[in-house]
Amino acid sequence: MSYLAYTNDKKIPIPLAIGLIVGLIVFLSSITSNRKNTVHTKAVEEQVEFLEIANKTPHSANIVVCLRKKNSLTLNLGTKPDQFDTVIYDDRDTQKTSQQRRCHYFSLSKLIPETSYYMSFSLQNNALASSKIIHLITPTKLNYVTNDPLFGKIVMSTGKPMQNGILIARFNSMPTISTRVTNGEWLLPLHYLEKIPSQTTPFKIEILDGEGAQMEIDGVYRYIDQLKKTLIFGKFYSFKTQENTSTVVSPVTSQPREEFLIIYPKSNTVIPSFRPLFKGLALPENKVTSTLELLKSASRKTGPIVETFNITTNKDGVWTAIPTSDLAPSRYRLTVSTTNKNGQVEKIARIFHIQKSGEAVLGEATNSATLTPTPQPSPTPTQAPLPTIEPTQIITIAPSLPQTGVGNATLSFASVALIAIGITLLMVFK
Repeated sequence: MSYLAYTNDKKIPIPLAIGLIVGLIVFLSSITSNRKNTVHTKAVEEQVEFLEIANKTPHSANIVVCLRKKNSLTLNLGTKPDQFDTVIYDDRDTQKTSQQRRCHYFSLSKLIPETSYYMSFSLQNNALASSKIIHLITPTKLNYVTNDPLFGKIVMSTGKPMQNGILIARFNSMPTISTRVTNGEWLLPLHYLEKIPSQTTPFKIEILDGEGAQMEIDGVYRYIDQLKKTLIFGKFYSFKTQENTSTVVSPVTSQPREEFLIIYPKSNTVIPSFRPLFKGLALPENKVTSTLELLKSASRKTGPIVETFNITTNKDGVWTAIPTSDLAPSRYRLTVSTTNKNGQVEKIARIFHIQKSGEAVLGEATNSATLTPTPQPSPTPTQAPLPTIEPTQIITIAPSLPQTGVGNATLSFASVALIAIGITLLMVFK
């Protein structure tokens, strides 16, 4: 015999139960929305005043960043706008210890062609220098041009060589290029330009020091060789006409040298130019013979002689040489010989590497010849604040990342609502 159990428990009508459930869901959604709108991340005080992307290739790039005030800075790099898995230090920082400067110089290497990269910048204690995320897209390829590098020397008003400066060069609408100034000397590879400028192409060069001070140089490409001289930091130069050929003493004077050495290239350095500059010292007004040999890969055995230079040093004992044609990527040995004051033959050598374009950090460039004409400065030196010229590279600024995660209060309300929904369903279908 079967029977139905009878109970006096009253059930909630199904329409009322559905209404309660919908109401709880709406209430929970409104609480979550209000919570999201009222909770913000800590505001970031904007510290980046100037940013430039230079020397951009499918595999590498250089980033110049100037802050509003001097501070340490590191670059955070990743392929996603919310994930930075690589920390990059200023090229001048040693042992991964970030130094305080207003203008910083970063080298990106081993990049992948046609790929999006995202960058943010961190100050001391990991505080963000900017709320913006910089978006860089590497090109598919770059048409490198055959063009001799530029070089020169920069000294302070005291006559001392400039230390740890940054040089940025713009040739009309061509890609921006940059290099560092080390011990007053700089060398700027021009193969990043993708085409050789015409004689009337205007150029502008800015040179920044670590404190944020700057100097500017402008002119037209016809007179670009006027840069190959000693310039005084803080003055303005314009190279738009033929140089005044009057002979003036350089602010840096030196005694005749008797040392015999190779200044550039440094030992085992990677050179960022297909036509590197070779420089050294020997007896003043003495003959020097330099032989450039190709090294067999993975050995120090020499291959064919690439070029031989017969040079006479100047009155200060300085000699320089530049290959007459582009060097192929490989390892080379530069051997230099001369006679000393006793008439004996001396010989020294250096090994260096020409890297495939953009495959690695280009490192310390071979630096410049020391030439000594005096500048034609404007009457009033410019000690201007940081540069304000718009960068020629297109920099896409991604929006700041929204806050992720849910607050404790939201979780509490969600728990209560779910419990209420469960009790309601139990009462309806029990």
